[in-house]
Amino acid sequence: MSSEQKNNNEKKFLGMFKKKEPKGITKEDAEKEKNAPRNVAFFFKLLKRNFSKLLTLNFFMIFMVIPIVIAIYVYIQGPTTPSHLSTLSPTLFGAELISNSPAVSLMQNVFGSTIQLPVYGSFVYYIIAALLVVLAIFWGWLNVGSTYVLRSMVRGEPIFMWSDFFYAIKRNLKQGFFMGLLDFIIMAVLAFDLVFFSGNSGNFSQDVMFFCTIGLAVIYCFMRFYIYIMLITFDLSISKLLKNALIFTAIGIKRNFMAALGIIILAVINLMLVILLMPIGIIVPVILPFVYFLPLSSFIATYAAYPNIKKYMIDPQTPAQE
Repeated sequence: MSSEQKNNNEKKFLGMFKKKEPKGITKEDAEKEKNAPRNVAFFFKLLKRNFSKLLTLNFFMIFMVIPIVIAIYVYIQGPTTPSHLSTLSPTLFGAELISNSPAVSLMQNVFGSTIQLPVYGSFVYYIIAALLVVLAIFWGWLNVGSTYVLRSMVRGEPIFMWSDFFYAIKRNLKQGFFMGLLDFIIMAVLAFDLVFFSGNSGNFSQDVMFFCTIGLAVIYCFMRFYIYIMLITFDLSISKLLKNALIFTAIGIKRNFMAALGIIILAVINLMLVILLMPIGIIVPVILPFVYFLPLSSFIATYAAYPNIKKYMIDPQTPAQE
């Protein structure tokens, strides 16, 4: 073997260990993309590049849903008893027995609806309570880890899924737990209020409370776009996280509604697939949301929220925690 061939073979061998550029993007392009405007066109560019990573991230985020799915299954399979939603129902039932008039029948149809509740003292309550406690404990950490990964995607930074996810949790262990616990409680209270007031509508005060609850739920959903991003980026108290998130809900209203529209469109598309394909026995649309919906909707929210945080909080000063 000649010396020239030997040198070429050595270069090829050593070249195997050299750091290579990512396919499809150079260092110069990556640097430009960091400062590129986060518009709709760039969203689809980032989505295409990170779609496989979003599916991988779903393996972590799915644990936000699994306890809820198990709780629903236990609720459906466990012993239940019917319960009236309106206090007028027993009175109307008695009036209907005395005089089965059209007016009474109409009111009975309006106020006589029932809901199936687990039998008092059954195992269903204990299992559901245990699942909700477990979910509440891990809720904040799951959101912290996934938000850190999503922020890196929006920034155009390299991602190391496992190490980044658990690094963010370790870095924000205490605050992530308490913020997650508060977040879980607020969402549970809002969900309970929506169900309660929707089932007790019919008078002016109840209807006002129902629409007020919807308004609060929308505002808090927009606040959640910002809470966890600020938590992993800055050293702020929980009260300041909530205050700043409320401010960003107002000043970032355009991007917030665009993100909400994108998430709604995503949900509607999947719902339409269910309506069209379920009657012919295709159940794939029912399973698909458990594969992509959580990470994709969270990516949409992070993509909408991060530019506002960068503009008003990151650019003017050096962050205390990053």
